[in-house]
Amino acid sequence: MEAPVRGSMLLAGLLLKMRGYGIFRMLTVVRVLFSGVFHRFIGLLLLRALYPMFICMRQVDLKSFIAYSSVSHISVALVGLMVYNFYGFLGGLLVFLRHRVISPMMFYSANLLYERLNSRILIRIRRFEIRIKNFFYFFMLCFIANIGYPPFVSFFRELSLYIRVVIYNRYTLFYFFVFILFSRVVIMYFLVKVFKGSLKPIKCLFLNKREILIFYIGYILLVYITIMISIII
Repeated sequence: MEAPVRGSMLLAGLLLKMRGYGIFRMLTVVRVLFSGVFHRFIGLLLLRALYPMFICMRQVDLKSFIAYSSVSHISVALVGLMVYNFYGFLGGLLVFLRHRVISPMMFYSANLLYERLNSRILIRIRRFEIRIKNFFYFFMLCFIANIGYPPFVSFFRELSLYIRVVIYNRYTLFYFFVFILFSRVVIMYFLVKVFKGSLKPIKCLFLNKREILIFYIGYILLVYITIMISIII
């Protein structure tokens, strides 16, 4: 949490995905060794995905909120891998592809607020109505892509992953209903808390060309991944 923004972006975009790749390579061996209790691992991962969403509702730190949200989505990706099916693998792979672009963009957006306000605490940020030209739309698109609205690649991930897990165990349908509901509500509630504070506006510098270029590069990558996945599927 106290790492510089470059460290957070590298951790979220690259290092955490190495864990998923390692699990993907070792999954056949692990499934043979622990086949008798594999369904218990899936149950624990489902709880691990839902619990951070409740924690996010009480978070007061921007980076902490993004970190807990990332933990929740990665847990869902691991469930897709452990289902051990083509569509489960496809859903888990799409989570890792999507997350390695969106999560660094979310950390970068939080750092832009920190550079201008010198604080990541929501109680202080919501005292003002932040007015930075076009920043709200960049910030909102990052979070909308994170929760899986079409036409982003996250939508195809959820469509593949959720359907396969529900086929594996129909009792997970209620869990996914609760997870989808709370994840959307938490994200929207968070956006309102950050950008719609009091009526007292705060003067912030506009986004410079380098910052806007970084956002555009991230969105171009998302569009490219979405188009390629649509063609493959």
